[in-house]
Amino acid sequence: MGDRYEANAPIAIEVIESALPYVDVLSFQDFRQPVEHLKRWYERTGKPVLLADAARIKWQTAPGEFTPNDGQWYAATLKQLFDNPGCVGFHLCGAYQRNDARRYGLLDELERPDPVNVPLIQAANRDIAQRLVRRFETAAP
Repeated sequence: MGDRYEANAPIAIEVIESALPYVDVLSFQDFRQPVEHLKRWYERTGKPVLLADAARIKWQTAPGEFTPNDGQWYAATLKQLFDNPGCVGFHLCGAYQRNDARRYGLLDELERPDPVNVPLIQAANRDIAQRLVRRFETAAP
């Protein structure tokens, strides 16, 4: 799939244009405006895009402070990305297990799920799965 680009840093268009013949998907990390940036890259290149890393969490935490993933942000972002015909996926950053060094994640150190955000993320994924089914059912001959 090629390199993962930082969508919030300047990217020389020559770099992207040089990659286009060799990649199937453009992959971006974006912690600020992923919906807008991926839409722009898809429209500009015609290549499918992957949001390879994104989250809305508090990155700078005090020792011992936990910061949850934002399930509402995830749901809204996923829904908007679904409306981009070129978007092929969304990877949530910080989505796994938190510990003393990494103070964010959907599972605590005893592997208990975040009781607020996991259900929001699951519901968003179910909604998108249902929308995909409906899309394919209406597209079938």
